Amino acid sequence: MAEWLEKGQSSTLLKSTYPRVVIITEKIPRGAESKKKARKAFLWMLREEMTKDLSEQVSAVNVVVLFPNGKMSDEANHRRLKECFMDESDQTFKELLDFIKASRIQNPIAADLQEHLFNFLKHIKLPIKLIEFAAPMIASSFLLDSYPPDIHMFEPTSVFKTLYRNAFTQVSKVRMMAFKGSKDVILRSGFINVVENHLLDLFERSI
Repeated sequence: MAEWLEKGQSSTLLKSTYPRVVIITEKIPRGAESKKKARKAFLWMLREEMTKDLSEQVSAVNVVVLFPNGKMSDEANHRRLKECFMDESDQTFKELLDFIKASRIQNPIAADLQEHLFNFLKHIKLPIKLIEFAAPMIASSFLLDSYPPDIHMFEPTSVFKTLYRNAFTQVSKVRMMAFKGSKDVILRSGFINVVENHLLDLFERSI
């Protein structure tokens, strides 16, 4: 296996598309701790034989423990194995079917998006500036980031939810956005919705 993995090439596809290693054994006791130790031992032995980063070659290493011969019927053991494979396949298909994320593999959103938003928003001192200036400005930047030339025109509400909404919750942990010297407060969710609505409006005007 180490020799085969050494020959593999790094991929730019979703990690969920990488090969998955499944170790099937009846030689260790059942239980999470036993599986954890078996997986750790396998990874140690494999890395001893490899020079490449294993995480760039496989998506996961799982251990499935079957009952020893005679303790349970072959049918029951096979059913357990089938359920394990089906669970893994369902998870992989869910990730692959997220076409918005898949479309950004070659052009991912900025890893420090939260930091950029925080640095921008900390300069906004008035509620009215947040709504009338910051929200449309952020929406405009999201539009440019989401719809470069020749990209599929995904529905903007789905794009916002998939790529950007979570960044706002990381920037502000509180539900109320307050301003020094002002009695006015703005709900974080309300501000996020305003940005989303601006993105939708800009999208509709651009097509």
